Amino acid sequence: MGYYGVRKYLASDPKNLILLAENNAFTSARVIARGGCVHGRYLYMTTRSFTNNSSEIGSLVVLQKDNLESVRKIDSDMKLVEVQQYLDRYLLVSGIGGFIIFDAINPSNPKEIFSYKHHKHREYQGFDFFENDNKLYVAFAHFAEGIGIWELDHSGKATAVTEISLNDSFLVNQMPFYQTMDVIVDYPHLYATYATQTEKVSLKSDRRGLLVADLSDLDNIANKIVLIPASDWYHKTTGDRQPSYLKKFENNVYLNFAEKGVAIFDVSNPDNPYYSGTNDLSNDRALIQPIYVTDDGKLFTGSYYWKTIYGMTLGK
Repeated sequence: MGYYGVRKYLASDPKNLILLAENNAFTSARVIARGGCVHGRYLYMTTRSFTNNSSEIGSLVVLQKDNLESVRKIDSDMKLVEVQQYLDRYLLVSGIGGFIIFDAINPSNPKEIFSYKHHKHREYQGFDFFENDNKLYVAFAHFAEGIGIWELDHSGKATAVTEISLNDSFLVNQMPFYQTMDVIVDYPHLYATYATQTEKVSLKSDRRGLLVADLSDLDNIANKIVLIPASDWYHKTTGDRQPSYLKKFENNVYLNFAEKGVAIFDVSNPDNPYYSGTNDLSNDRALIQPIYVTDDGKLFTGSYYWKTIYGMTLGK
Protein backbone atom coordinates (compact mmCIF):
# COMPACT_ATOMS: atom_id res chain seq x y z
CA MET A 1 0.00 0.00 0.00
CA GLY A 2 1.10 3.61 0.47
CA TYR A 3 2.43 5.31 -2.63
CA TYR A 4 2.78 1.89 -4.28
CA GLY A 5 -0.97 1.26 -4.39
CA VAL A 6 -1.92 -2.39 -3.97
CA ARG A 7 -0.05 -5.60 -4.81
CA LYS A 8 -1.25 -9.21 -4.81
CA TYR A 9 1.11 -12.05 -3.86
CA LEU A 10 1.06 -15.80 -3.59
CA ALA A 11 2.10 -16.24 0.02
CA SER A 12 2.39 -19.98 0.61
CA ASP A 13 5.89 -19.29 1.93
CA PRO A 14 5.88 -15.95 3.83
CA LYS A 15 9.61 -15.56 3.22
CA ASN A 16 9.30 -16.09 -0.54
CA LEU A 17 6.36 -14.09 -1.92
CA ILE A 18 5.42 -14.36 -5.60
CA LEU A 19 3.97 -11.20 -7.17
CA LEU A 20 0.76 -11.89 -9.13
CA ALA A 21 -0.70 -8.45 -9.83
CA GLU A 22 -0.40 -4.79 -8.87
CA ASN A 23 -2.23 -1.49 -9.36
CA ASN A 24 -1.00 1.95 -8.35
CA ALA A 25 -3.11 3.98 -10.77
CA PHE A 26 -5.22 5.41 -7.94
CA THR A 27 -2.25 6.79 -5.98
CA SER A 28 0.01 9.77 -6.66
CA ALA A 29 2.73 11.88 -5.09
CA ARG A 30 0.06 13.32 -2.76
CA VAL A 31 -2.41 10.44 -2.39
CA ILE A 32 -1.64 7.07 -0.78
CA ALA A 33 -3.48 3.79 -0.38
CA ARG A 34 -4.24 3.43 3.33
CA GLY A 35 -6.46 0.42 4.11
CA GLY A 36 -8.19 -2.48 2.41
CA CYS A 37 -10.51 -5.45 2.78
CA VAL A 38 -11.91 -8.25 0.61
CA HIS A 39 -15.62 -8.93 0.13
CA GLY A 40 -16.54 -11.66 -2.33
CA ARG A 41 -14.88 -11.04 -5.70
CA TYR A 42 -13.92 -7.48 -4.85
CA LEU A 43 -11.18 -5.63 -3.01
CA TYR A 44 -11.95 -2.29 -1.41
CA MET A 45 -9.15 0.22 -0.82
CA THR A 46 -9.20 3.53 1.04
CA THR A 47 -7.04 6.47 0.00
CA ARG A 48 -6.07 9.70 1.68
CA SER A 49 -4.16 12.82 0.78
CA PHE A 50 -0.99 13.52 2.73
CA THR A 51 -1.23 17.25 2.12
CA ASN A 52 -3.83 19.90 2.87
CA ASN A 53 -3.86 21.41 -0.62
CA SER A 54 -4.50 18.35 -2.77
CA SER A 55 -7.44 18.41 -5.19
CA GLU A 56 -8.25 14.85 -4.06
CA ILE A 57 -8.88 14.34 -0.32
CA GLY A 58 -9.83 10.68 -0.06
CA SER A 59 -11.69 7.91 -1.83
CA LEU A 60 -13.00 4.36 -1.64
CA VAL A 61 -11.65 2.37 -4.59
CA VAL A 62 -13.32 -0.84 -5.78
CA LEU A 63 -11.08 -3.36 -7.57
CA GLN A 64 -11.48 -6.89 -8.89
CA LYS A 65 -9.81 -9.25 -6.45
CA ASP A 66 -8.38 -11.62 -9.06
CA ASN A 67 -6.47 -9.14 -11.25
CA LEU A 68 -6.66 -5.85 -9.24
CA GLU A 69 -8.28 -4.00 -12.13
CA SER A 70 -10.14 -0.89 -11.00
CA VAL A 71 -13.95 -1.00 -11.11
CA ARG A 72 -14.87 2.40 -9.69
CA LYS A 73 -13.71 5.14 -7.34
CA ILE A 74 -16.01 6.88 -4.86
CA ASP A 75 -14.62 10.26 -3.81
CA SER A 76 -14.97 11.55 -0.26
CA ASP A 77 -14.50 14.86 1.51
CA MET A 78 -12.58 13.02 4.26
CA LYS A 79 -9.10 11.53 4.33
CA LEU A 80 -10.07 7.87 4.56
CA VAL A 81 -8.17 5.41 6.75
CA GLU A 82 -9.51 1.85 7.13
CA VAL A 83 -12.30 -0.21 5.58
CA GLN A 84 -13.88 -3.41 6.88
CA GLN A 85 -16.93 -5.45 5.89
CA TYR A 86 -19.61 -6.56 8.37
CA LEU A 87 -22.99 -8.33 8.40
CA ASP A 88 -22.18 -9.71 4.91
CA ARG A 89 -23.26 -6.52 3.15
CA TYR A 90 -22.02 -3.33 4.82
CA LEU A 91 -18.66 -1.56 4.56
CA LEU A 92 -17.52 0.67 7.40
CA VAL A 93 -14.89 3.25 6.41
CA SER A 94 -13.04 5.34 8.99
CA GLY A 95 -11.52 8.71 8.26
CA ILE A 96 -9.98 11.88 9.63
CA GLY A 97 -13.06 13.65 10.94
CA GLY A 98 -15.64 10.86 10.99
CA PHE A 99 -16.75 7.61 9.37
CA ILE A 100 -19.01 6.34 6.58
CA ILE A 101 -21.13 3.21 6.14
CA PHE A 102 -21.77 1.84 2.66
CA ASP A 103 -24.35 -0.75 1.61
CA ALA A 104 -22.47 -3.26 -0.57
CA ILE A 105 -25.36 -5.55 -1.41
CA ASN A 106 -24.21 -4.81 -4.95
CA PRO A 107 -20.49 -5.41 -4.21
CA SER A 108 -19.22 -3.66 -7.34
CA ASN A 109 -21.17 -0.48 -6.60
CA PRO A 110 -21.44 0.26 -2.85
CA LYS A 111 -23.78 3.09 -1.84
CA GLU A 112 -23.28 5.44 1.09
CA ILE A 113 -26.15 5.08 3.56
CA PHE A 114 -24.76 6.65 6.75
CA SER A 115 -22.04 9.12 7.64
CA TYR A 116 -20.90 10.82 10.81
CA LYS A 117 -18.81 14.00 10.87
CA HIS A 118 -17.36 14.99 14.22
CA HIS A 119 -17.80 18.67 15.08
CA LYS A 120 -14.12 18.98 16.08
CA HIS A 121 -12.71 16.85 13.26
CA ARG A 122 -11.88 13.91 15.56
CA GLU A 123 -9.74 11.20 14.01
CA TYR A 124 -11.26 7.77 13.37
CA GLN A 125 -8.26 5.51 12.79
CA GLY A 126 -8.13 1.71 13.14
CA PHE A 127 -11.26 -0.09 14.37
CA ASP A 128 -12.69 -3.51 15.15
CA PHE A 129 -16.09 -5.11 15.68
CA PHE A 130 -17.39 -7.13 18.61
CA GLU A 131 -20.66 -8.61 19.83
CA ASN A 132 -22.23 -8.66 23.28
CA ASP A 133 -25.75 -9.58 24.39
CA ASN A 134 -26.90 -9.99 20.75
CA LYS A 135 -25.72 -6.47 19.91
CA LEU A 136 -23.01 -5.50 17.41
CA TYR A 137 -20.47 -2.82 18.32
CA VAL A 138 -17.46 -1.12 16.74
CA ALA A 139 -14.51 0.31 18.66
CA PHE A 140 -12.52 3.16 17.04
CA ALA A 141 -9.04 4.45 17.84
CA HIS A 142 -9.32 8.26 18.10
CA PHE A 143 -5.60 9.17 18.24
CA ALA A 144 -5.21 11.62 21.19
CA GLU A 145 -8.92 11.44 22.03
CA GLY A 146 -8.83 7.82 23.14
CA ILE A 147 -11.21 5.09 22.02
CA GLY A 148 -14.88 5.39 21.04
CA ILE A 149 -17.47 2.61 21.04
CA TRP A 150 -20.58 2.68 18.85
CA GLU A 151 -23.51 0.29 18.44
CA LEU A 152 -24.36 -0.83 14.89
CA ASP A 153 -27.85 -1.88 13.88
CA HIS A 154 -28.90 -4.17 11.02
CA SER A 155 -30.02 -1.30 8.81
CA GLY A 156 -26.54 0.26 8.55
CA LYS A 157 -26.97 2.96 11.20
CA ALA A 158 -24.69 3.69 14.19
CA THR A 159 -25.18 5.15 17.68
CA ALA A 160 -22.45 6.37 20.04
CA VAL A 161 -22.23 4.39 23.30
CA THR A 162 -19.15 5.29 25.37
CA GLU A 163 -15.50 6.40 25.30
CA ILE A 164 -12.15 5.54 26.88
CA SER A 165 -9.98 8.61 27.49
CA LEU A 166 -6.17 8.70 27.29
CA ASN A 167 -5.56 12.31 28.27
CA ASP A 168 -7.17 14.43 30.98
CA SER A 169 -7.33 17.21 28.43
CA PHE A 170 -6.11 17.61 24.88
CA LEU A 171 -5.19 20.69 22.90
CA VAL A 172 -4.42 20.21 19.21
CA ASN A 173 -0.70 20.33 18.37
CA GLN A 174 0.35 20.82 21.99
CA MET A 175 2.71 17.94 22.73
CA PRO A 176 3.38 15.72 24.56
CA PHE A 177 0.19 13.67 24.78
CA TYR A 178 -0.82 10.00 24.65
CA GLN A 179 -2.32 8.58 21.48
CA THR A 180 -3.69 5.35 20.00
CA MET A 181 -3.86 4.48 16.31
CA ASP A 182 -5.30 0.96 16.22
CA VAL A 183 -7.53 -1.41 18.20
CA ILE A 184 -8.53 -5.06 18.08
CA VAL A 185 -11.18 -6.79 20.17
CA ASP A 186 -11.20 -10.38 21.38
CA TYR A 187 -14.27 -9.97 23.54
CA PRO A 188 -14.42 -9.15 26.37
CA HIS A 189 -10.93 -7.68 25.97
CA LEU A 190 -9.87 -4.77 23.78
CA TYR A 191 -6.23 -4.22 22.83
CA ALA A 192 -4.93 -0.88 21.56
CA THR A 193 -1.62 0.69 20.59
CA TYR A 194 -0.38 3.26 23.09
CA ALA A 195 2.36 5.87 22.61
CA THR A 196 3.46 9.32 23.68
CA GLN A 197 3.30 11.78 20.79
CA THR A 198 6.33 14.06 21.07
CA GLU A 199 8.57 16.30 19.00
CA LYS A 200 11.53 14.11 19.97
CA VAL A 201 11.66 10.68 21.57
CA SER A 202 12.42 10.94 25.29
CA LEU A 203 13.69 7.82 27.02
CA LYS A 204 12.91 9.38 30.39
CA SER A 205 9.32 10.54 30.06
CA ASP A 206 7.70 8.80 27.03
CA ARG A 207 5.47 5.74 27.37
CA ARG A 208 5.01 3.14 24.63
CA GLY A 209 3.19 -0.16 24.75
CA LEU A 210 -0.19 -1.88 24.85
CA LEU A 211 -3.50 -0.76 26.34
CA VAL A 212 -5.78 -3.58 27.53
CA ALA A 213 -9.42 -2.84 28.41
CA ASP A 214 -12.16 -5.06 29.79
CA LEU A 215 -15.44 -4.41 27.91
CA SER A 216 -17.61 -6.71 30.04
CA ASP A 217 -19.38 -3.68 31.48
CA LEU A 218 -19.55 -0.79 29.01
CA ASP A 219 -20.71 1.51 31.80
CA ASN A 220 -17.55 0.84 33.80
CA ILE A 221 -14.62 -0.01 31.53
CA ALA A 222 -11.40 -0.89 33.34
CA ASN A 223 -8.09 -0.64 31.49
CA LYS A 224 -4.38 -1.01 32.07
CA ILE A 225 -1.20 -0.06 30.22
CA VAL A 226 1.63 -2.56 29.68
CA LEU A 227 4.83 -0.75 28.73
CA ILE A 228 7.80 -1.61 26.54
CA PRO A 229 11.00 -0.88 28.49
CA ALA A 230 13.00 2.07 27.16
CA SER A 231 16.00 -0.22 26.65
CA ASP A 232 14.06 -1.88 23.79
CA TRP A 233 12.87 1.31 22.10
CA TYR A 234 13.44 2.29 18.49
CA HIS A 235 15.46 5.30 17.37
CA LYS A 236 14.08 5.82 13.85
CA THR A 237 10.73 7.63 13.95
CA THR A 238 7.66 8.29 11.86
CA GLY A 239 5.18 11.18 12.15
CA ASP A 240 2.78 9.17 14.31
CA ARG A 241 4.87 7.57 17.01
CA GLN A 242 4.87 3.79 16.99
CA PRO A 243 3.35 1.42 17.89
CA SER A 244 0.54 2.32 15.50
CA TYR A 245 -0.72 -1.10 14.26
CA LEU A 246 -1.45 -4.34 16.08
CA LYS A 247 -2.74 -7.86 15.45
CA LYS A 248 -3.54 -10.82 17.70
CA PHE A 249 -2.78 -14.47 17.06
CA GLU A 250 -3.54 -17.13 19.64
CA ASN A 251 -2.04 -15.88 22.94
CA ASN A 252 0.12 -13.05 21.60
CA VAL A 253 -0.48 -9.49 20.41
CA TYR A 254 1.98 -8.11 17.85
CA LEU A 255 2.66 -4.38 17.38
CA ASN A 256 4.84 -2.59 14.84
CA PHE A 257 7.86 -1.01 16.51
CA ALA A 258 9.94 0.77 13.85
CA GLU A 259 13.39 -0.69 13.22
CA LYS A 260 13.01 -3.05 16.20
CA GLY A 261 10.46 -5.02 14.13
CA VAL A 262 7.43 -6.27 16.04
CA ALA A 263 6.91 -5.88 19.76
CA ILE A 264 5.27 -8.95 21.30
CA PHE A 265 2.92 -9.15 24.29
CA ASP A 266 1.73 -12.36 25.90
CA VAL A 267 -2.01 -12.08 26.64
CA SER A 268 -2.68 -15.71 27.56
CA ASN A 269 -3.99 -14.20 30.79
CA PRO A 270 -5.61 -10.93 29.62
CA ASP A 271 -5.90 -9.76 33.21
CA ASN A 272 -2.12 -10.01 33.57
CA PRO A 273 -0.54 -9.39 30.13
CA TYR A 274 3.20 -8.92 29.83
CA TYR A 275 5.77 -7.73 27.31
CA SER A 276 7.96 -10.55 25.98
CA GLY A 277 10.36 -8.82 23.55
CA THR A 278 10.86 -7.75 19.93
CA ASN A 279 11.57 -9.57 16.66
CA ASP A 280 13.31 -7.86 13.74
CA LEU A 281 11.72 -9.66 10.77
CA SER A 282 13.91 -7.78 8.32
CA ASN A 283 17.16 -8.83 10.03
CA ASP A 284 18.39 -5.41 8.90
CA ARG A 285 16.72 -2.97 11.33
CA ALA A 286 14.36 -1.80 8.58
CA LEU A 287 11.74 0.78 9.60
CA ILE A 288 8.40 -1.06 9.32
CA GLN A 289 4.65 -0.58 9.23
CA PRO A 290 1.97 -1.80 9.01
CA ILE A 291 1.63 -5.41 10.19
CA TYR A 292 -0.87 -8.16 9.37
CA VAL A 293 -1.45 -11.71 10.63
CA THR A 294 -3.40 -14.31 8.62
CA ASP A 295 -5.80 -16.79 10.20
CA ASP A 296 -3.22 -19.57 9.83
CA GLY A 297 -0.48 -17.63 11.60
CA LYS A 298 1.54 -15.95 8.87
CA LEU A 299 2.78 -12.52 9.98
CA PHE A 300 3.64 -9.89 7.38
CA THR A 301 5.02 -6.41 7.72
CA GLY A 302 6.02 -3.83 5.14
CA SER A 303 8.94 -1.46 4.77
CA TYR A 304 7.94 2.09 5.65
CA TYR A 305 9.84 3.50 2.66
CA TRP A 306 10.00 0.75 0.02
CA LYS A 307 7.97 -2.07 -1.55
CA THR A 308 9.69 -4.74 0.53
CA ILE A 309 7.47 -7.10 2.54
CA TYR A 310 8.85 -9.22 5.37
CA GLY A 311 7.12 -12.36 6.58
CA MET A 312 7.34 -15.26 9.00
CA THR A 313 5.23 -18.15 10.24
CA LEU A 314 4.38 -17.69 13.90
CA GLY A 315 5.30 -20.54 16.21
CA LYS A 316 8.20 -21.69 14.03
